[in-house]
Amino acid sequence: MLPHLVLSLILLAGTGEACQVLTEPVESGCGYDATMKLTSRPNDLVVQKENCSKEFVKTEWQQVPLLQMESAKEDKTYTVICIDPDAPNHEKGEYYLHWLVSNVNGNDLRTGDLAKAKTITSYKGPGPVINTGLHRYIFLAFEEEKLNQNVVNDRERRKFPLLQWMQSQTDKLCGPVAGVQFRSEY
Repeated sequence: MLPHLVLSLILLAGTGEACQVLTEPVESGCGYDATMKLTSRPNDLVVQKENCSKEFVKTEWQQVPLLQMESAKEDKTYTVICIDPDAPNHEKGEYYLHWLVSNVNGNDLRTGDLAKAKTITSYKGPGPVINTGLHRYIFLAFEEEKLNQNVVNDRERRKFPLLQWMQSQTDKLCGPVAGVQFRSEY
């Protein structure tokens, strides 16, 4: 279940009111009113609201997945992120960063065409370490207050401090406004 605070953020972002940013660590990509549809390549396995948090074999998700959000607004841009909160030796609020893309046009996010978006951190498929159990791969969409130009280097994949990173942005990232996740293990 999502914390009440996160639900409030989603409602505010969806109504056009003042942009609210994330203030607590993310634990799930499930439970959002607006969801994303994630499709694996090349086998076309689908994760969406109805099967959010389903367990998959990690090899099915090694290629960049097709990511779609039907409710994306055509006059907005989005930042999409994939994080793993279950990486070993990470404190609460630290994640392994699997993917970070900004400046995703709303129409492009609806269709899953992220070719014109700005890839900040390239996609890296699941690679959970042996004997670390199931890992959650959380995909989140944030509505950009303005075009987001801040760059995160690949060296920040491990122990990625999502909240600190969001606070460091010149322009706000509202939400998350949508999410989805799957689980996988070694």
